[in-house]
This record gives sequence, C-alpha cells and structure tokens, in this order.
Amino acid sequence: MKSCAADIQNSKMRDAIEVDHLITLVEQRSVLWDKTYKEYKNKNAKTTAWKEVGIVPCLERGIRRFTRCDIVS
Repeated sequence: MKSCAADIQNSKMRDAIEVDHLITLVEQRSVLWDKTYKEYKNKNAKTTAWKEVGIVPCLERGIRRFTRCDIVS
C-alpha cells in the first residue's frame, strides 16, 4: 500500500515533467518568446502557436488568461 507522502512525491514529479515539456514546446515556437522574430506581433500566429502547445489564450476585459487543453506531443 502506497503512503500519502509517496503519492505527493509522484504528483510533484509528474508536474515537474509536465512543466519541462511545456517549456520545451514553447521554446520550439519563436513567435511566443523571441521579440526579434518577424511574426512576434502577429496575434493570430501567437494564438495558433499556443494552441499547438496545448493552451488556448483568452483576452477578456484586458486580462490575459490561459485555458489548458489536451497537450498533443
């Protein structure tokens, strides 16, 4: 039988892996982070890139928030 501490540790490891994967996906899309990239100011290109990463950006009343969708690798 697993302990609660082991479950917490496994959850933290899984979250860390997801964060590392997210960082890798964002790094692969210059439009999201490289201000010198020609399409950096193109909102449609950024939205497409975020959707590829698995996150849907939403601008509501000037507040930027993100909704997670299934990440496809």
